[in-house]
Amino acid sequence: MRESPETAALVGAVAARLREARRAQGLTLRALSEKTGLSEPFLSKLERGRVSTSIANLILISRTVGIELGQLFQDAAGATATQHYALVRAGERRAPQAVHATGYTIWATPRLPNNFELLLRHDELTPNKDVSSQKHKRDVFGIAYWFPNLNRVTAAMLLDYDALKQPGFTPARADDRRYGLKMLINF
Repeated sequence: MRESPETAALVGAVAARLREARRAQGLTLRALSEKTGLSEPFLSKLERGRVSTSIANLILISRTVGIELGQLFQDAAGATATQHYALVRAGERRAPQAVHATGYTIWATPRLPNNFELLLRHDELTPNKDVSSQKHKRDVFGIAYWFPNLNRVTAAMLLDYDALKQPGFTPARADDRRYGLKMLINF
């Protein structure tokens, strides 16, 4: 999956803040690894922005290096690093607002010979019926191979193409196209 420039910049900034906080505590990567139980190579890649991690790991690491989780997402002046993300604490959550959206989704998953299956999906959504010019159009095309005879486990390998178009938004949103290879396992 390709990251947007804004996401890549945020990941790089968070990675740099983690590294700075670790060094400010006088911790080596090895010491941080021992305190958190996360591998040294993983922590190194995380500090260079080469891998993603869970929010639970970010909480664990930030506590270990002595900073608040929210500080990872702030710039030097203390402002939120980007307008696209917000950290909301549990006590500050608001009730969901009613969404006045309209749209539809069409799925087709025809079976083919030799354990293959096609995936065809089309979505059209107007997220706010009061602004009908804003639309989400998404097409997904894929092919899956279902592995036979795995006892109580069903597994498939899925290769897909996902295209999202969002015309009519201000500011404009770029089209998003992704190719993916996924392993599906049910047990």
